[in-house]
Amino acid sequence: MPQFRNISPEDLMVPVGNRWVKVPVGGVIDVPNPTTYWQTGDQGEVALFEVVGKAASKTKAKGSESNDEEGK
Repeated sequence: MPQFRNISPEDLMVPVGNRWVKVPVGGVIDVPNPTTYWQTGDQGEVALFEVVGKAASKTKAKGSESNDEEGK
């Protein structure tokens, strides 16, 4: 079951199944059947959530930062 952590600066309300769930700042939510899009920054947008236990997205972000620094 995927878990997502709210990394935004405010509490968020998200749809899970047939109900809305409040996820506080820093809170983790279990998503039994992820049918909605979770804004994790993978598509270039501002990340509101991070996948718990997934270090790849942080590594990817660090890699893009180093590429930006090399061009300066």
